[in-house]
Amino acid sequence: MAEYGKHIDYELLLLLKQGNVKAFSAVYDRYFELLFRHALSMLKDKEAVKDVIQNVFTRLWEMHESLEIHTSLSSYLYASTRHGVLKIIRHSKVEERFFNNLQQLPVGLNSPAEEHLRETELRRIIEAEIIRLPSKMREVFTLSRIHNNSHREIAERLNLSENTVKRQVSNALFILRKKLKCFVPFLVNLI
Repeated sequence: MAEYGKHIDYELLLLLKQGNVKAFSAVYDRYFELLFRHALSMLKDKEAVKDVIQNVFTRLWEMHESLEIHTSLSSYLYASTRHGVLKIIRHSKVEERFFNNLQQLPVGLNSPAEEHLRETELRRIIEAEIIRLPSKMREVFTLSRIHNNSHREIAERLNLSENTVKRQVSNALFILRKKLKCFVPFLVNLI
């Protein structure tokens, strides 16, 4: 591994495009801490920052064969991180507006139309959070919760163990509950 750490970014990028896992690890080791500090200076939430960085590196690996970087690797990683942070900031502003709107609703007005509007908006927010899950976790969660497949069916379909499927669903629920904790009273039937 040490020999990969000696490569310049351009060489690591070429190796990464060939699917070289050690080159990917070297890029990760070289940039994780720098990207983490960069994102933390903008977001101030360590867990959210970890998610952003994980998504940046997950996407880098998933796209390694078709990766087209027209600047430097570092510029690409910093831009991807900044984009991820801005996406979270935009999303949190939408959540905040929704939560504020819910709080401003008069107590006792529970007409079917209002209930439907709240449920529709909450479903939209949940769907947006599901989309933000890592791709394999999202696929497993969608098959389980949206399509009502059993863990065994999902395991067979995706060539995974049932324990992996169970763990992915559990992790997805944990992430969703954490992200949507301000909506907990409304989530009884939705997750």
